[in-house]
Amino acid sequence: MKVGYARVSTFEQNLDLQMNALEKEGCDRIFSDQGESGVKAHRPEWDNCLDHLRKGDTLVIWKLDRASRSTKHLIELAEDLKQRGVKLKSLKEQINTASAMGKFFFRMTVSIAELERDIIRERTVVTPKFRTVPRESTLKSIGVKHHGKQAKKLQQRI
Repeated sequence: MKVGYARVSTFEQNLDLQMNALEKEGCDRIFSDQGESGVKAHRPEWDNCLDHLRKGDTLVIWKLDRASRSTKHLIELAEDLKQRGVKLKSLKEQINTASAMGKFFFRMTVSIAELERDIIRERTVVTPKFRTVPRESTLKSIGVKHHGKQAKKLQQRI
């Protein structure tokens, strides 16, 4: 059985692209979360999706970062799925962990995705050269809830 999972981080984002790709792939069942960050280990439909998977199933995701944004978590996920006899397929990266090369490319892609995320975070946080206040959404993503005094403290640390 092919089981699909789609996720968007905010309610303003749209799941249609991912849902269409998963349907085109022939997923028998699709779970989706909206307004849930990939950083969270537990998301309602993600947890239901993982519980639903059985030996011989394939978990299909549109892109690796839909499952998680952490290299460690993605590798742990792949190992857990392997032990349960479940394959992992990512449509965007064209990765299928059913083969040795698929497993290799999975690990490489996960590492590159985490590097890209870290570079974006570094770029969007206050830089000493420009000393600008980051956008509220950026501050929120790194755990700063109120941007006034905390943003100034963040600027001083950098």
